[in-house]
Amino acid sequence: MIGDRYIESRIEYKQAILRGQLALMVMVICIIYLLVDPLINKIYFFVPWYLVGIAVSLIILYLNRTHRFTAASILLLTFGNILVFFTSQSGNPDHGAFIFFVTVAAASLVLFYHKNMNLGLFFVGLSLVLAYLAFFMNMELLDTTIMTVKYRKINFFINLTIGMLSSVVVLLFLIYRNKESEKSLLEKQRELQKLADELEKSREQYALALQGTEAGLFEWDLVQSRYYLSEKLLELLGYGRDEVELRMSFFQSLIHPDDLEKTRNRMMKALATLTQFKNEARILCKDGQYRWFYFTGVIKSENGKATKTVGSIINIDKRKKAEEALQRKNLELQKANEELDRFVYSASHDMRAPLTTIAGLLEVLKLTNDPAEYPQYFEMIRQRIDDMEAFIREVTDYSRNTRLPVENIAIRLLDFVNKIKDSIAFLAEQNHIKVEIDIDKDIVIHSDPARLRVIFNNLINNAIKYYDANKSERYVKVVAKQESGDCRIEILDNGMGIHEEYVDKVFDMFFRASEQSKGSGLGLYIVKETVEKLGGEITLSSVLGQGTHVTVRLPV
Repeated sequence: MIGDRYIESRIEYKQAILRGQLALMVMVICIIYLLVDPLINKIYFFVPWYLVGIAVSLIILYLNRTHRFTAASILLLTFGNILVFFTSQSGNPDHGAFIFFVTVAAASLVLFYHKNMNLGLFFVGLSLVLAYLAFFMNMELLDTTIMTVKYRKINFFINLTIGMLSSVVVLLFLIYRNKESEKSLLEKQRELQKLADELEKSREQYALALQGTEAGLFEWDLVQSRYYLSEKLLELLGYGRDEVELRMSFFQSLIHPDDLEKTRNRMMKALATLTQFKNEARILCKDGQYRWFYFTGVIKSENGKATKTVGSIINIDKRKKAEEALQRKNLELQKANEELDRFVYSASHDMRAPLTTIAGLLEVLKLTNDPAEYPQYFEMIRQRIDDMEAFIREVTDYSRNTRLPVENIAIRLLDFVNKIKDSIAFLAEQNHIKVEIDIDKDIVIHSDPARLRVIFNNLINNAIKYYDANKSERYVKVVAKQESGDCRIEILDNGMGIHEEYVDKVFDMFFRASEQSKGSGLGLYIVKETVEKLGGEITLSSVLGQGTHVTVRLPV
């Protein structure tokens, strides 16, 4: 009845079977009457019409097999209505033909309810109109004299039986369809419930995974220019939802200027190549602090064009700061190793030189026969010992500055510097150098006394040591002023000064401006390291033949 071709729709499949059954039913009705009328009722008037009904039924079956379902339904219902109208138009319902109008109307709704309900309702209305016409108007299309009582009883029995069976077939189809739909709905409901349970389980697992990773989610719809930010993402940045503007310019304004270009380039490359997006950048949080975040996202596309970006961000600020701290430690270690190499080399040289001189002087002393020369040699040996002692003291200062923690003690700066001035008074007087102190008595800084002593001792001693013998008035000035949380300390002298090309190198380890320079070359290096250890900074300017100006800034 439905042919060999596959019918995808379950509803159309069932309707095709019902249509074929109804066509067969029309054919069976016509065959039954083709036998009953001539053999039992002795009536031959309807025989041609029965043959036409059989032919039409075959055409309907052919259309049904070739899947021209709409044409088959229209032909079936049209012919059914005409056939029923023709057999019932006498206006006398006692032969039972009117019952077929109900069957045809029910079949109209069933055959067209899936795709074209309006057409189904049209055929229902057509059946109703034809039934009224057949009942109220006798168009005398048939010779009613041939319809005897016996004929009417036989026809009523046949029409009632076939009409009942055909109506039952239509109703069973609807009942079966409803049961099938109900069963399908129950199965779908169970599947949906199972899927919902799995989704809920996945959602919980996903939520736990997100909670464990501390990740915030975002979505950027490139087509609609719409953005979605999860609550966790807002929490990571510290913003409320009403404080965030869903505009690209706003998001770009949050990225650190040093990271903006890199971030933009990587995003554009990912959108152009439809590849995964990864980036690290500093984001401005609500508290005004920039923190490091790691971005990752995937690009969704249609027809080779990016349409949406979905991704996440996580806070990596602690990790980045740990990496930066480790990098600083590595640099410090590298610097320490380089300085250690230079220190070992230069220290061995500087310690060996006075020892060699002392050994030579002792050999000369052993060979001399004049006791009057002894004091001269003893003085030379003492000077070499003083040099070694000074060098050892500098090495000790360097070691202490590197090893010991920084103390934080309140120091009245004027009293502190005066004590250092008193300790070097003999040296200043010996070289006719005037040491001036210009420090407010109320200046108090919290710092490390031992390290502060190293700074002042070295700077003032250097200023005195490298005085200009050609100048009649020689001075060293120590000036200190408090400026917005810092203490600015200046040591000025009118000594020999330093050649311009050496100014930038004076703080290097073991640097000496000339062979005539006194000392080990560690002094200013130790001063710079000590100042930085105290959280300050030091600068030096000098003009050869005019003097030197050292500025130290220390936190109060």
